[in-house]
Amino acid sequence: MMMARLIQQAGIDAAYIFANTGQEHPKTLEFINRCDSEWGLGVVWLEAVQHKGERKGATHRVVTYASACTDGRLFGEMVAKYGVSNKSYPHCNRELKLNPMRSYIAEAGLSGHGVAIGIRADEPRRLPEISARGKRVYPMADWWPLTKQDVLEWWEDQPFDLEIEEREGNCVWCWKKSEKKHFANIASNPEWYDVPRELERAFSSAKPERGSQVFFRGALSTDQLFRQYDAVEFDPRYLPKTDESGSCSESCEAFQ
Repeated sequence: MMMARLIQQAGIDAAYIFANTGQEHPKTLEFINRCDSEWGLGVVWLEAVQHKGERKGATHRVVTYASACTDGRLFGEMVAKYGVSNKSYPHCNRELKLNPMRSYIAEAGLSGHGVAIGIRADEPRRLPEISARGKRVYPMADWWPLTKQDVLEWWEDQPFDLEIEEREGNCVWCWKKSEKKHFANIASNPEWYDVPRELERAFSSAKPERGSQVFFRGALSTDQLFRQYDAVEFDPRYLPKTDESGSCSESCEAFQ
């Protein structure tokens, strides 16, 4: 959202797109809506439309902040077609974010335009080689080289902020999160894991050729993750409030 604001203030003509998965923290949705309202970005809210039984990736529907999915329906529709997503089969990013955005971009006649991605200058491992970028641009790395500290300080000067712990960002139970972050989330909000638990049970035999249908690192099911949590004396007070790596190491990679 900082990148969106800087692009707007620079007078660059841009479309601002958010692809909702239904599993973001409610405050994330509130934050996007607040940014849009305060700055007049005209954010287009998208959700995936799956086409089960067809050899066709997800397309899109346009929604609003008021009508955006906040339950497991979008994930369920995706899992029904492709099976449970995890480290070996990371199709949730592709089918819930990338393909709906590509679908909208094509329908809106924007296919010939560049795509701005908010990877910072202090995240070099996430930046592709210049020769591989095509129409993708990285303003926070190339135009205005910014670090994580720059971003934090910028938001300190704004009248509002996201107001969630870093471990609660992206999909709240994302399988990319570390075990420590999952344990902290389980300690504070165990109900967040109802959706992956229900999906694992409902679609346990959806893709028999892939074997066990589980979400989490180490081939753990949601129930196994909770049993590991129960087996340790975990105190979320000792979890760092920020990502020790200094980067968005658990985010979905956009258009990569």
